[in-house]
Amino acid sequence: MSEIVIGFGEKKKVKTFLKMKKLNRTSGVWSIWGSNENDRRICLDVHQTINIGKEMKWIWKRSLDGKRVRKYQHIFSGYKEIIFKVVALNIENLEERQQIETDYACKNNALYWNGSFEGVEDVGGSE
Repeated sequence: MSEIVIGFGEKKKVKTFLKMKKLNRTSGVWSIWGSNENDRRICLDVHQTINIGKEMKWIWKRSLDGKRVRKYQHIFSGYKEIIFKVVALNIENLEERQQIETDYACKNNALYWNGSFEGVEDVGGSE
């Protein structure tokens, strides 16, 4: 399993962005983890997508520019040492990605994962 560390120092920002760029147009499943006040690692959210890199960059940029979606406001303000973990790569089939996402989220008790696929489309899209 690969990890992409979200960094807020200048060197880490560049490294993190380059790692995410390599995942552009790569389908699969990925997760967001953070540490609580007791330094315990917690799975916060899980995503399936046709473009891991684009989704990661979108969420990462929102964490830096203050234009946070409410769910990510809670994540980035309530937890420290946020990391993105790649769960599965190159899974083209939507149903297979959804199954991997569900299994991973349930196994790891993802706190902010909603588990609903009703009306869900792939939001990764093209650049």
